[in-house]
Amino acid sequence: MKEIIDMNSPSLQVEQSAKPTIVIACSKGKLDVPAFASDMYLGIMHSDLRCHCPDFKEKFNLVIMSAEHGFLTQTDVISPYDTELGVDVTADAWVRKHRRSCSTILGLSTIHEMDRAGGLFVFLPKKYQEAFDKLLSYKPFKDQVKRFDSFYMCKGHRGIGVMRSRFKKLLLAKDDLPKIHFRSGVTSQGEFEGAVKAGQDRGFSLADVKIKQASNSSVNTWLLRQIKLDLFNGHPVFFDNGIVKAIKKGHDINPTEVLLEFERLLDQVPAEYGKNLYFVLPDNPFDENAAVDVLQTNKKLIKKLALRAKAILPVHKSDNMVALAHRLLSAIDYCDVVLGVPCRSDAKLPNGETANLRLSTSQIETLYEMRDGDGASYFHEAHHLGLSEASKGGFIKSVDGAYKERVALADLHSIKFSCDVCIFQSFFGANESKRLGSTLYRQNKDITKERAFETSSIWTLFESISKSEIIHLYEELGNFDELKMDHAVDAWDMHCQFNRKDMNVVGDCTFEAFSSLLEIVKLEMSNDFDSAKAYLMALFKDRFILPEEVPSYDTMRANAINLIFRSSRTLLTAKPSHKFYNEIVSIKPLTSFDGLMMKARAIPSTVIDRERKSGCPGDMATTNQTPNIDVVSYFKAFVESSYVSKERIQAAQLESKDILDYLKASIPAGGRDLLDQAA
Repeated sequence: MKEIIDMNSPSLQVEQSAKPTIVIACSKGKLDVPAFASDMYLGIMHSDLRCHCPDFKEKFNLVIMSAEHGFLTQTDVISPYDTELGVDVTADAWVRKHRRSCSTILGLSTIHEMDRAGGLFVFLPKKYQEAFDKLLSYKPFKDQVKRFDSFYMCKGHRGIGVMRSRFKKLLLAKDDLPKIHFRSGVTSQGEFEGAVKAGQDRGFSLADVKIKQASNSSVNTWLLRQIKLDLFNGHPVFFDNGIVKAIKKGHDINPTEVLLEFERLLDQVPAEYGKNLYFVLPDNPFDENAAVDVLQTNKKLIKKLALRAKAILPVHKSDNMVALAHRLLSAIDYCDVVLGVPCRSDAKLPNGETANLRLSTSQIETLYEMRDGDGASYFHEAHHLGLSEASKGGFIKSVDGAYKERVALADLHSIKFSCDVCIFQSFFGANESKRLGSTLYRQNKDITKERAFETSSIWTLFESISKSEIIHLYEELGNFDELKMDHAVDAWDMHCQFNRKDMNVVGDCTFEAFSSLLEIVKLEMSNDFDSAKAYLMALFKDRFILPEEVPSYDTMRANAINLIFRSSRTLLTAKPSHKFYNEIVSIKPLTSFDGLMMKARAIPSTVIDRERKSGCPGDMATTNQTPNIDVVSYFKAFVESSYVSKERIQAAQLESKDILDYLKASIPAGGRDLLDQAA
């Protein structure tokens, strides 16, 4: 009898987790018998590996750089040897001999995407490091390194003790620390909605969003409301202090007023949600003393804010990074802050020049390794200013090298990683720009507008249009100018092709063809009224669409942003859309009676304001609260507030007997009771 195997048995379930790939050197000390490469070496790094991580074979993908064999995987079986790199073989000779096999082995040992997701971590002594650097000049090997999601190379350390300490941190590092990628510089509804649709965390700047003067701008007020919704829902929100943009424009900024703006925002958010806000403390990238003075002057306020939210302390380039960090921390009594890591390599100055503000990985690592008197780290979280998945550089000079290095560095030191970059502006250009966002905007604009026509609530309503109204449309057709005549003829040809009718327009010029068209349509109204009606309705369809149903600029921009993130292989799109999406996006057009019914439950303020001005319904002006309007009243007010004439509405009501009956016929039976109650 065959044994039945339960494929869901825990013993058969393999946990899918990213395995970091470690590259370490062979050692002089070895076993004196053939063994697996993972067991052969007795050197200090190999001893540390077995001591601090006994299950390293399951947790890591180990690659050993051997002076004799090139790259070895942990399952390769080898015999003892005495070859030493730099003594028995030069780095150049080693690279010439092993570069192809090293490329192949690194590729095969990390052939699956999950293997590369854990990152590449290289810990080598000086002579082996020299050979590895030369190996990176070989394109096939460099291409293999580029495939990793992150990479770290232990360089610039003072000796084997520092390298061992960093190696130990990797072995004991926390798994799956959260990483936050803010898409900052949001300045419009379209950008915000695009980020929401793509599941991206949002970031803002005080240079664009004013908190104290929020009521002065409708867009500003709208964005501020969404920021608070994000905080309430547990979504992290990033706020830049706007100083870089001010420097670019040559403006001065009052640091105290910057901090007071953050305080005003926090005062509008319950205390338990404040820690979702990341904000950048005022700084000075070019004057260390001025940066310290700003902190000292506002110490009391900064300490208060740091207790309520995530205060980011930027530490800019210095000849002595540790000394500068201590001066900055001392100025605010070493309160709990997030390390701010400048990453912009091309910050623009008022004189048109650019400044490289980016800290090197060795400078960042120096800050990560700062300890207090009890041996505890000063920083447990780092925010990378001006960094995205497309930030180029790094030791392999790739298009995303700077980003990948900093991710690996944070993982190694168990630092919670976050970053921000103003990305939306790079998606779009002028009207005919070839940038991806602009191209997608143009491609989808006409398609989306056509869908809005086809699903328009007024279009649907006027499908029951009377015969006299169709005759009126035919009469209007006769008043077309020459350009519209050409369009009407082309539309008739398409109509005939779609309906397989052999009723071609004849004529050698526009006027002759148009005269032929008028006769044919008139004949069609006698023979096939529904066909003539469909043609005339399609020709005049722009008359039947409400302004609210035409896709707005913000809507189309949001759709383009969403498409960019969803189709990108570089930008991360792991997060789901915003929980409050249906509530916060008030710019979404109504496209059907169903949409109208849903929208009636939460009437947009723009409609209410319009109804107040028009005095319909009459009791709206007597209250400041959102009125509880029933569906039918809302529908009538919505239609009457459009530019469709009242005569048209009355004709439609007569044709369908009553607008309420028409609505009842348009929705499922389950919703008809609601309409009966509303009536």
